[in-house]
Amino acid sequence: DILDHGKDKTELLQKELLWIKALNTAYPFDKINNRLNFKQNEIRNHKIFSYKVSQLHKDFVVTMVDKASGNYAFTCKKLYLKFMEKELNTTSDGNRTYELKSHILPIDIKTNHERFTRSHFRRYCENITSHDRINRLFSIQNTFKVVQQLSTVHNPNSKIFCADFSSLFTNLPHDMVREKLYYLIDLLFKNAGSEYLVVQGNCIRYDRNNSSSSGRSYHKVDIKGIIDVILKNSYAYYGEHLYQQNKDIPQGNNASPQIADVTLAVMEFQYIQNQIKVGHSLSYSLNRTFRYIDDLFHISEKANDFIRMTTDMYHQSLTLEQTNTNLYEAAFLDLSISILKTGKVQTSLYNKTDDYSFSVIRYPHFQSNIPMSMGVNTLHGEIIRIFRNCSSFEHFLDRVHQLSRYFITIKYPKDIVFSRIYKTLNNNPTIALKYALPNNEICLQIINGI
Repeated sequence: DILDHGKDKTELLQKELLWIKALNTAYPFDKINNRLNFKQNEIRNHKIFSYKVSQLHKDFVVTMVDKASGNYAFTCKKLYLKFMEKELNTTSDGNRTYELKSHILPIDIKTNHERFTRSHFRRYCENITSHDRINRLFSIQNTFKVVQQLSTVHNPNSKIFCADFSSLFTNLPHDMVREKLYYLIDLLFKNAGSEYLVVQGNCIRYDRNNSSSSGRSYHKVDIKGIIDVILKNSYAYYGEHLYQQNKDIPQGNNASPQIADVTLAVMEFQYIQNQIKVGHSLSYSLNRTFRYIDDLFHISEKANDFIRMTTDMYHQSLTLEQTNTNLYEAAFLDLSISILKTGKVQTSLYNKTDDYSFSVIRYPHFQSNIPMSMGVNTLHGEIIRIFRNCSSFEHFLDRVHQLSRYFITIKYPKDIVFSRIYKTLNNNPTIALKYALPNNEICLQIINGI
């Protein structure tokens, strides 16, 4: 019966009384339908469309996927239930991840609206790094910094280590997460010389004596309490039973990625600080280490030493799985990275779907109900992304050729595609500067290759 109660689940989520794992959220089809924009002459088909889509509920469960909004997975009911049974019966160190409960613990709803921010810790680490040039913060928000740093590498002895944490969201003990986050809160408040934090919309600032008359004011003890509430109040309904999550970071909560990221960041910071105190010579070997939540990348001539460091740096419950088999090549997020014989690092765009044995629909069809402007703007955005990721003009040209051919394949007229390419090149003179070619020359080479 749980599979037919998507609407009830959504209402509970809106009240913020539950954090339910994405796998356990049967997303209602009426919500999906409301997000679709239909052309005026096709509104009459809306009811037929809604009925056809709703029929999928007979055989499939629709769930939100990963951390990206608007992505959904269609899972057959048998497989869905199989994984639910497995998840709810998971044990570690003799303790069950989920415990059967008779009722939901009361929580303060207001606390769930605030975002967990990393900006203060980032500034704090960058401040220290400016003095001794030792990187203490591996966490990144995108690959822009990675491309910048890799462009300065010219060492033929460099090697790459790329890995991900296979158990980041599913293996961290709550006590350890609290310890790391409490440490961070105490550190930042001490550094700011304040006891209170004022939240007003998306703006966050410190307040020494709680004198602010606008926004919400939190003492550092309150913030620790918010973290405790988020970790404790993660529930999942399965059938008629209610389960409480006793370990791991709650998935589906908007603060979960930040909590996981900051927990790892504190581990890295503490390890490096301890190594500096005992006189360990880290030199600059960690300065080209980057981590996006659970994806880790390191490049230096001491890559083997770094691999050994990770066993002491991260909690024993975490498992790092190396993702590159070649020490001179790796795929990190949307970057394909390789070390040339000269020691220079070459980067290009990496698209995971290129490795699939089946085709993937990545962009809206010209004849779909999605406005044409969205598709054309997507073409523009992809060209900019290719430019930022590709260090060589040959890779840039090859990727733009692939992109343009795909758009023409999905029925976009050539004149619209070429016009957008030309406009993108003219509006972004840095492309011509990077590849030392005039815009007209780049545009001609793109068009002639399609």
